[in-house]
Formats: sequence, structure tokens, C-alpha cells
Amino acid sequence: MKKVVSVGIMAVLVCSIFGNNRSVSAANSSGFDYADYAPGVTVEADAASPTGNYVTFVYEDETSAATKVELYSDAFYHFTIVDGFKTPYKPEAYKPGMFPAGGNSDTTYYLSLEKIKDNLWGGRVPLSSGAYPYNFRITNPDGTTTARLDDPNNPTLTNTATDVSSVSSMVYIPYNKKTMGKGDWLDRSVELPRKDKKTGTVETVAYTGAAGDMRGLGVYLPDGYTPGRKKPYKVLYLSHGMSGVPYGNELRWM
Repeated sequence: MKKVVSVGIMAVLVCSIFGNNRSVSAANSSGFDYADYAPGVTVEADAASPTGNYVTFVYEDETSAATKVELYSDAFYHFTIVDGFKTPYKPEAYKPGMFPAGGNSDTTYYLSLEKIKDNLWGGRVPLSSGAYPYNFRITNPDGTTTARLDDPNNPTLTNTATDVSSVSSMVYIPYNKKTMGKGDWLDRSVELPRKDKKTGTVETVAYTGAAGDMRGLGVYLPDGYTPGRKKPYKVLYLSHGMSGVPYGNELRWM
């Protein structure tokens, strides 16, 4: 087991699994020209979007055999202060003042993607400010489905010590006060990657669990971290549920 010294903000992460109740399908995209969009995810300002931004997803089916591809996320739905979490609104129904939230199958949004060409599928979603996890589900020729697929052109984090990858790809949306309004929880720029190069570093390691199995650990070291300094760093331990070792427990908060 690799010993971890005290760090500025150290995150020890164990991932999440949520309830399995219901999910709602969104309508398929149509009539949009994806010719200028590379496989992966593209975020761009668009006056036609209710949030002021559109996110264009182009999924590259590496098998070239999928008969259907769906984008999905348990964080795309939006909510209002008045309704709380009782009424989820699809991204297309966004109004200024709404905020994104979710975390279980009750808030899972599905979008059936449009087939662009042989192995490319596209779809667009208006999203407000913040960081969003997303995945894909494909329908195979025999009718079976394969889910929890990340974006091959926007890959997830990988623990290099265990060779386990996180479940979801991520997309980051900037804040637009004009289209998103002002108020608590609306400007989520703090969730976006820093641009001042003071991001610190993330180290992934392995350790032996109580049952004798190998488990992963994610460690965040702040910018300017000095291992031998006299004043100990404060340590923050984060646990993120029970998705299981195969899905990269320690990578979810990262």
C-alpha cells in the first residue's frame, strides 16, 4: 500500500449508485447539420438556445453496429426554487432562474440520437451553467443494450495504478447572466476547470482493502504543495457512494 502524506485538500473518493425508479425519454433531434462537428462534445453560444448555449454531442460508435444510440445523464434536468425537486424540467423547457440537479433514475434524461452516417450519431441539448456527467446507451443488432458507456472522444479519468476508469464523461458550461438570470445556484462557474494554471495535481494510487482486494484512491494535491513543510496541511476525505470498484469509486468527485 502506498502511504499518502497530509495534503492541502486531499480527496479520498468512493463513488455513487442511485435509485432505479424511472427515466424519461426526450424527443429525437432532426434537421440539424452536423457536418462541421467533430466526434465528441462541443459547447457553443447560441441565441436560439433557452440557456444561451447549446451542447452538441457526436457519438462515434466504434463497433459500427449500433441500431440505436441514446445520450443520457442524471444531471440534465432543471428545477425551480418554488417547485423544489418535485418537478423536473427538460433542458428544452429551461427558463431563467432554473438550476440543474439530479443524481438518480428519477432524474435521468434520455435523448435518442440521430444517425449522421455509418458510425456517427448526433444530438443537441441546451444546458445552463455547471459541470455535467453524461453517458451513452447503445442498442445492439440482437436487441440487447449496452449502457454506462463514456464518450470515446471525451474519455473519463483513469486510475493508472488499477487501470480502472470512471463511468461518465464530463462537459462544462459557462455562465451567462443575460440568459440564465441572477440568484442562488445559478452561476456555477466554480464547477468549471480553472484557467489560471493553479489547478494542483491529481494522483491515483492503489491500496489493499479490508477484504484483501485491491482498491483505488484518488488524491488531490493543491497548487504549491510542499511535502516537507512544518505546518501540516488540512485533509478532506470525500466518499461518493457505492458504484463499485469496476466503475472507479475514487474518480467520481474528481
